[in-house]
Amino acid sequence: MARTTSRPGSATVVSALALATLVAAGMLEAQVYACRLDRTRVDGSLIADRTSIADVEAPLLLSARFAPNGTIVGIDRTARQVMVLDADLNVVRTIGSNGPDFGGYTTVMAAAMDARGRVFVADGAQGVIAFGEDGGYLRRDALPPYFVPREMATDGEVVYMTARAWWVGSQRQRPVLVRYDPSTGDSEVLLHQTPEWFGRPPVYRHRSPTLIPRVDAHGNVYVGFGQGYEIWRITGPEEYEVVVRGCVPEPALRLLRIRDETPDIRVGQPLGLGSYQALVDFAVLPDGRVVTRSGLQIDETGRRSLELYSPEGELLRAWSLGPGRLVSGWAAMDRGDPTRHVFRDAAGKIWLVRFPPLAGIN
Repeated sequence: MARTTSRPGSATVVSALALATLVAAGMLEAQVYACRLDRTRVDGSLIADRTSIADVEAPLLLSARFAPNGTIVGIDRTARQVMVLDADLNVVRTIGSNGPDFGGYTTVMAAAMDARGRVFVADGAQGVIAFGEDGGYLRRDALPPYFVPREMATDGEVVYMTARAWWVGSQRQRPVLVRYDPSTGDSEVLLHQTPEWFGRPPVYRHRSPTLIPRVDAHGNVYVGFGQGYEIWRITGPEEYEVVVRGCVPEPALRLLRIRDETPDIRVGQPLGLGSYQALVDFAVLPDGRVVTRSGLQIDETGRRSLELYSPEGELLRAWSLGPGRLVSGWAAMDRGDPTRHVFRDAAGKIWLVRFPPLAGIN
């Protein structure tokens, strides 16, 4: 699939209804291959698991991400604490403290660690708080008051953060991608949702669209759209290049169109069948290929998979993930080893799983 350079609201972003029409007419074969592809099922091997139901010391993670050194940076929902976990899901150390004290945080939304061991915490009330390699407090920088941080990624020099933001003249929060420089405290908006995006891929008029920021080994910045299954490479402020346009099965499109037709109705888990987030996580390999974890649970097969795309966006391989316990509230892959995943299941149990070597990835 050829890459497309665009600005938000351009003709390259197709409406969900138009997408379904083109697919039905056989005019958009590139959008259907991911759905029709036969997938080899791969079962993951359990490395570690912990549940707060049986273990009072086990963290109940709101979210977690792998750090470059292979450890896991997570946010404990109960203790409201940022912590670092090892390969056995044991807490190695905590970062900062929950509370209004100097260096503390009050509303933790996201956290990320760079290759040097510095940790950046996005606080919904205080902005970005930076901690050094030794865990000591470095600095805090406020974000605009209308920003609500969601997720973070860093290349070791700057931090990229997705957020929801209220914009003047808008009645809804819009997703944004922000570049934050910890050396100066300056922030810059690289991408924000324009009104023309509503009702179109990749966000489908979603109240809280899931944006996933990532940085590759060469410092290129990407953002993935969870509901629309697209990945863009950011080429400048408000400029992007479509790298991957994955397939969203027709059952998912139908449910997304329900939201589009009734935008004021919140459909948290449509029909009780679970999340309709298509893109759960992704990693960009050093050669430009992209590995994605798809999390759709609303089609007839309950499809969850790993997919490998070429730098040009062509689907190369795909694997169906099993077993059934891998249905998760959230999941993250290790960018250094995309066969290593951490996730939380519907019961709140945390799993660390490794899948077998996969041709083309390992």
